Amino acid sequence: MPHTKHVTTNIWLDVHDDGRAEARSYVTVWQGLADFPLQAIFSGRYADDLALIDGRWSFVARWAHPDVIGDMSRHMRDTLPPGPLRTKV
Repeated sequence: MPHTKHVTTNIWLDVHDDGRAEARSYVTVWQGLADFPLQAIFSGRYADDLALIDGRWSFVARWAHPDVIGDMSRHMRDTLPPGPLRTKV
């Protein structure tokens, strides 16, 4: 269990007439464990692509743009590569 809280703020949404949308936001990831004090371990920006599928909005892709990376030793097994991270949802 990563014991994290992802706080997403300043959400901007652009909805297109063709059933697509783009979202942009800031994200800060907090982590705290019994032997790891509560701290921000990641701060950056999300760029999301969404689509209207069967009447429901769904994520198509997410890019995470890291701005500040803290102590992620208790969160991830591998280190983050430089540049934006793309997740196909």
